[in-house]
Amino acid sequence: MKSNERHQRRSAAIRKTMDAVSRTMAQPHSVDVIDTAKEYLIELAKRAELFPYEDFPIPEKRNETLYKVYSDKNGQNALYVYVTKSGGVYRPHDHGKAWAIIAGVRGYERHYFYERKEGDATDGPAELVNKGSVVVGPGKATSFMIRGIHSIEHINHQPFLHLHCYGYEFEQQDTRLEYDQDNGIAVYSNDVGRIIDMPLSDE
Repeated sequence: MKSNERHQRRSAAIRKTMDAVSRTMAQPHSVDVIDTAKEYLIELAKRAELFPYEDFPIPEKRNETLYKVYSDKNGQNALYVYVTKSGGVYRPHDHGKAWAIIAGVRGYERHYFYERKEGDATDGPAELVNKGSVVVGPGKATSFMIRGIHSIEHINHQPFLHLHCYGYEFEQQDTRLEYDQDNGIAVYSNDVGRIIDMPLSDE
């Protein structure tokens, strides 16, 4: 498939998927609602031929890159292609006011889930309780409600590519909390890493 044709097909597939996700997530949020939206993203992730490293290069100097491929005019319902060149571990965090869905295209990572034992969604003293884990890889996905807490462990030290979908653009997640379990505290974080805009083709 030529690059231009692939770009057009990918753009059409992303628009169709995100239209469905947006309609679904416009309903009152619940586990069933976000699970329905997750299935749409899994179907898109299964089309691995639309997401080659040729179009989403593995970073040479930084460990990871987020390619922003879609968001609506209000910066909501945003989709990113996440690419990393090696394994890593990310401490527990949430995504502020945004729900999240992560679907695997290539490579594997383990997500650990947590509940905050006391306090509300603010910085300060915080103790977490581990609630299990799941492996996300090709054809698999996980999701988080608003203020859902997870940590990430890349299972192997090979490049991989996943789709990350959020209720708000990463750049708007200014109330994200990261959890320092060694010291039992939560701190606000606005580090969004490296983001590259990748506009869709014209309809």
